[in-house]
Amino acid sequence: FFDPKGNGDGQLLRWATSKFGGDDGFTKMIRENQEWVAELVRKRNARVHPDGLSGSLTIQNIDVLQDGRLIAPVWRRTGTDSEFISAGMATYCQNLLSFAEEIIIFGCVQKTTPFPMITFGEIPEENRPPDCPIRFRAYFKEGMIQK
Repeated sequence: FFDPKGNGDGQLLRWATSKFGGDDGFTKMIRENQEWVAELVRKRNARVHPDGLSGSLTIQNIDVLQDGRLIAPVWRRTGTDSEFISAGMATYCQNLLSFAEEIIIFGCVQKTTPFPMITFGEIPEENRPPDCPIRFRAYFKEGMIQK
């Protein structure tokens, strides 16, 4: 998905660019998600293979300051800033769920659908009902319905 040595785009993005073009929705989606996925994988690699290509992952449990206040657990990969684990995990979970939706929509449905007259559009976040926050909606492509 990304180049672990940091030498540019990963194999998946290069494939998508050659197959669909640089302006294709699927290609753009892969490009937009490449950086955070790379950092998540590097964190995993740094934990499983300390001092490898991804460095080491340092995890600091709750800390108590001189005045008695607590600092929540943080983690830091070699060469990066510390971040609160809870905030990082919440972001990664949200990103992974969104990425899975996009893979299904762009990668599976739009590229392999037996119904070429259908497309998908993202509903703006402010227009999603809170009790059922649907992100994508199927539409007929323009010109597919005769009036």
